[in-house]
Amino acid sequence: MRIWIAHEGETLRTIAYKNDVQTENLISLNSHIANPDQNITGKPVYLPYSPATKTPKYHSPSCPPPLTPPIYLNHWLPLTSLEQMADIEYDVLIVGTGAGGGTVIWRLCEQRQKSNKRIGVIEAETFCCRRMRPIFPL
Repeated sequence: MRIWIAHEGETLRTIAYKNDVQTENLISLNSHIANPDQNITGKPVYLPYSPATKTPKYHSPSCPPPLTPPIYLNHWLPLTSLEQMADIEYDVLIVGTGAGGGTVIWRLCEQRQKSNKRIGVIEAETFCCRRMRPIFPL
């Protein structure tokens, strides 16, 4: 058994926290202290040698297993050359999908799916950002 002399403003509860001991264990070892929240400055407190059960301070979350990378299709979006697009009449033509263009296309497709409207998209570049990853699989 160890003896701890309580510092200024300490209680059984704060001593238990500092020493990783359950408060109930300290109450049973220190029957001379009536209230675990009472200021016991200068009084001796009996502590167990090694805490049998520690009070967990923080439970770290477990990480999920790594996800396998998604399998991309070769052509998930039909690609048409500019020469072919010049011969087709489009009801809506979207130039560039940056800054919300993809969302606009999605909403248009949802709203006009049964109207047989043609929607064309023209992209200036085939690479995304500076990472040089293709926007559309080639």
